[in-house]
Amino acid sequence: MSLSSVCKYSLSSHDATMTDQDPKRFQSQRIPILTLVAIVIYFGVGYQLVNKFWPDSDTGLWVLIVVGMVGGYLFKRHQRQRDRDL
Repeated sequence: MSLSSVCKYSLSSHDATMTDQDPKRFQSQRIPILTLVAIVIYFGVGYQLVNKFWPDSDTGLWVLIVVGMVGGYLFKRHQRQRDRDL
């Protein structure tokens, strides 16, 4: 089996799986504009607060990132549970 035949089969199987998916699924994976604005505000305001209260800290930015990630995870988990209950 040559390399070109392997690539041909792998590409064709990849194309088949991409076209079998529901188009709505791709739309639900995009980040809405409101979420992007919230992320920018969170880091814009949060970074200023970290610099004000912990001016010489290397861990302040990491604390901000971890708090944001945990908060985002908890928000998405709550949203999924609410959608499941409907």
